[in-house]
Amino acid sequence: MKKRNLVLGMVAFMVGGLSLTACDPIKKQEGTILTINNGSEVAQGITVDDIFNKYITKSTGISTYYNAISEVIIRASIKETPEITRDAKQRVSQAKDQAKSNAKTNGTNYDDELDKILQSNGVEKLDELRDSFVYEKLKEKARNDYFDQNGGKGTFGLLKEYINQKVPYHISHILINVSASSTDSGYKGQITESETTKLVGAVKRLARGNETFGSVARSLSGDSSSAENFGEGDIVTVDTGYVNEFKLGLYAFDSIFNGKASNVNETRLNSIHMPTNAKNYFSSKKAEKDYKIDFQEILDMEKVASKEKLSSGENIKDGDAFYYPRNIYFNSLFNSHQVSLVTTKNKMVNGVEQKAFKNADEVPALAGLLDAGEYALCTTGANPQPILVVRSGSGDGDSGYQGIFFIVAEKSGLIESADSLTNYYDYTKKAEDYDKDIGTTYVNFNRQENKDYRQRASKIETAVKNYDSLIDSSIFTYYLEKGKTELNLKINDEIKVQVPKYVNGVRDGYEYLALENAINQYLINTRLYNEYTKQNSMEKTWNEFVDSLQVIDQNRENRLLSIGCAKAINAATSKEEINNLTKEGGVCSVTK
Repeated sequence: MKKRNLVLGMVAFMVGGLSLTACDPIKKQEGTILTINNGSEVAQGITVDDIFNKYITKSTGISTYYNAISEVIIRASIKETPEITRDAKQRVSQAKDQAKSNAKTNGTNYDDELDKILQSNGVEKLDELRDSFVYEKLKEKARNDYFDQNGGKGTFGLLKEYINQKVPYHISHILINVSASSTDSGYKGQITESETTKLVGAVKRLARGNETFGSVARSLSGDSSSAENFGEGDIVTVDTGYVNEFKLGLYAFDSIFNGKASNVNETRLNSIHMPTNAKNYFSSKKAEKDYKIDFQEILDMEKVASKEKLSSGENIKDGDAFYYPRNIYFNSLFNSHQVSLVTTKNKMVNGVEQKAFKNADEVPALAGLLDAGEYALCTTGANPQPILVVRSGSGDGDSGYQGIFFIVAEKSGLIESADSLTNYYDYTKKAEDYDKDIGTTYVNFNRQENKDYRQRASKIETAVKNYDSLIDSSIFTYYLEKGKTELNLKINDEIKVQVPKYVNGVRDGYEYLALENAINQYLINTRLYNEYTKQNSMEKTWNEFVDSLQVIDQNRENRLLSIGCAKAINAATSKEEINNLTKEGGVCSVTK
């Protein structure tokens, strides 16, 4: 539309759309969209030109109306405070000082440099710049007021939405770095003797159960930032940048493997956008029990950590590390890239009970995953949780890392109830109130200073406030409805806007809708498209992950050396004996 038509439309909106009385805080003036009477005799006016001189060049069609009316509503609803006025004045002065400095530095004149600054802010004059700064603060205050009314208070409205849409996991983890390449394809990874010892040592310490998961993480984890916090990592959500094996492994375990999966919240389950092929893939792994790492074989792995030569002094297979027993164990036990559990049927090692091994009666999440008399490695304490194991990494060498993750879901975003999660992530308490019942919430997960509690509470609050990229549309709707009751604000139904018409998701020409209906439809369509984009991206990530796992599965089926091969090589005494093992039909015969 031409600017003139837009202006006429807004004039019509004001003439026919506002119902005003002498007592109303909004008063109509000729040539203005509306004025705000802040209690003084002088009313602040917002003219047609004030709005459309800014918006006509930045957007077209219904978005122009939406942006313009948003500004009208915000300015009508939020008062300019002395603090906002001072801030705007100060920022204008800073802009003028910057123009002077730039002119001196560049050998140019002040007016030219000031014009550049004005243009970068989308305005032409200093008073417009001041006004734009005011509007920024008005929007900020409107946003904060909205969160105060709809955020983490009372029913935890926005916090629940954040939980349902982002599916947050509070996790702890241990990373044992290995030198195996990211291109080892799941069957030919190579690690050093010291890495083998450290990996097995981590499992042994966790299994004994006389240390907390956090204490083991603090002393062994290769992730220095989380190690300092006793293994506590960032909150994992659907769009955080954790590697697929880690993040999707968590979601796959709780939605498919977990014995409490029947409790999964459907809204949150839909938010992870797991496609059918991924569900089928992980379900087949569960059915095949292809998620178990035998504890005794891990202990055996340590015994061959240094084995690279025969008793005769000859190198195994002429120094081909592919055949070193420790690498065979590593590939067989840890290199599948599947989410796994360490399991055993014997909790005794050298006469000492491994207290961290639990059965399904002790840990309901293990229901349906263990055979009779079988146990899985878990955390200890009042509420033990399975310790998940995945092989993953990002790049190689100095450009990244490769390793084995031991992961614990301190709070599951899929399994826990809405009430449990909102209470856990409650960020509204006073700092001193968190110093009670340590470990019951995210904020007081560890005993800390009040300033640390405030920082952790602020972290959740910020996440909640920023989780929705389209939150401004929700704020617009809130203030529009508020304006109707408090400001007698009405949008003229006689204004018609041409918008695309859709039938069953397919565009079918155009239709004319009343302005308010058109704006509402615009907001709905924008949100639907945004959701479609997120879903499509998430499903693509799942599909790529499953595709990579299937390639690894195929490689391992055809090329993986077995534990039996590792034991035979370890027992071999001659080069000829090993050659026989690797011949076709031998225990170490594979397509390399």
